Amino acid sequence: MRILLVDDEPPALERLEAFFRNMADVEVVGTASNGVEANAAIAAFAPDLVMPSSATGIQRDGYRLAHRRGDESGSSPLAEERSG
Repeated sequence: MRILLVDDEPPALERLEAFFRNMADVEVVGTASNGVEANAAIAAFAPDLVMPSSATGIQRDGYRLAHRRGDESGSSPLAEERSG
C-alpha cells in the first residue's frame, strides 16, 4: 500500500513515517504539510491512502481534496487520523 502523510508539524510526520517504515507491504510515498502540497503529492505519487492530520485545518482541506479527487477518479483514498 502506498501512503501519503499530511501534517503541518514535522515531528508528527517523522513519527508517522517511523511507524510505517517497517511494515510489510507499506510504503510512504510522500509527505505534505498542507492541502496544496497534498494535492500536488497525490498527482505526483498516486497514493493508495492519504492520511491527513485531524489536529489542524488540514483535515478539512483533506476532505475537500478527497472529494475533488473522488469526483475526478471515482474513488477517494482518505483515512482519518484521530488524535488523543
